[in-house]
Amino acid sequence: MRKVCEKCGTEIGGWSNQRKGPFACWCIRSQKARERILADSYVNERGCWEWLGSRLYSGYADMSIVRGCKRIRLGHVISYLLFIGAIPEGHELDHLCKNRCCVNPWHLQPKTHIENTRAGGNAIKQFCKYGHPFTPENTYSPPCKPTMRQCRECARTRKKQYKTS
Repeated sequence: MRKVCEKCGTEIGGWSNQRKGPFACWCIRSQKARERILADSYVNERGCWEWLGSRLYSGYADMSIVRGCKRIRLGHVISYLLFIGAIPEGHELDHLCKNRCCVNPWHLQPKTHIENTRAGGNAIKQFCKYGHPFTPENTYSPPCKPTMRQCRECARTRKKQYKTS
């Protein structure tokens, strides 16, 4: 016999884990998750909701929730799903504030992987590590890695050093 959620009318079924209790509908779990995000974060001067709970080694908020048969672990992804909605297929979330522990869903924007990589720290660099400017004439992007940038001047210098050795 399947149960129906009293709040949203969705069918709830399946086995339950005795330690965790009966299965709860996504709408009930999502409300608890919203409350947890708001309780376990604080708003800094830039409007970021900085996660106070555990963080992954990479700096992202470490939070876990099960949606359907899929476990979602990143706090900013969970926050976006709960407050804004679904992430478009083939997209990932970009932190517009560049703060990895921020779980403010309005600081997140869905982008393709290439757009997200270009918006990252390396894309905003104006000079290579040897001081040459990243101008259209001095920048090469390999066709197989369109998000990668290489300084043509440095490549010429490396080529000369290779030929002389």
